[in-house]
Amino acid sequence: MQWLEDVNDDTPGRTAVMFQVSSWGLWLKGELGQREESSESEEEEDIEALIPKRSAVKLSRRLRQY
Repeated sequence: MQWLEDVNDDTPGRTAVMFQVSSWGLWLKGELGQREESSESEEEEDIEALIPKRSAVKLSRRLRQY
């Protein structure tokens, strides 16, 4: 753990390794929580937001006629 926190360490290749293990280090220290599972209702709301509304479909059809 000391090696992860030592900002003055100039070991060759340390920066590259730190990019690779930074998430693991945060998890090890307990600072990186588990992802929260989203509920089904939230997922449905996200999907519904992607579906075009009927008025938008009608408008796009009218615009195609011109």
